[in-house]
Amino acid sequence: HQTFVRGLSPSHRGVCAGTVVAAPRKNTVRISRRVELSAGDGVAFGAASSEAGGRLWGVKSEDASAAEGGEAVTLELEDASKLVGVRVGDLVWRTQHGALQRQLKG
Repeated sequence: HQTFVRGLSPSHRGVCAGTVVAAPRKNTVRISRRVELSAGDGVAFGAASSEAGGRLWGVKSEDASAAEGGEAVTLELEDASKLVGVRVGDLVWRTQHGALQRQLKG
């Protein structure tokens, strides 16, 4: 029950991919990335009760060193409705690894 347990555990949400560092703008959100993310990956935001998230359309960085992880990147999703309720400080979960799924099906 949420009264006794912090609702931040990943449950079955996937790999913790980072933390939201800026409020969403339209269909994009800026995060501090912990793991590599790419177009086609599935992401979820916040605690397990949140329904925010979806498939990434793009991952953009102005800094070439961001590819190493830990840097701020901008995630682009299909539309703004996928980011309703996302706040600064929310955890970001990679729920699907698009490239790995394509490789396994290949």
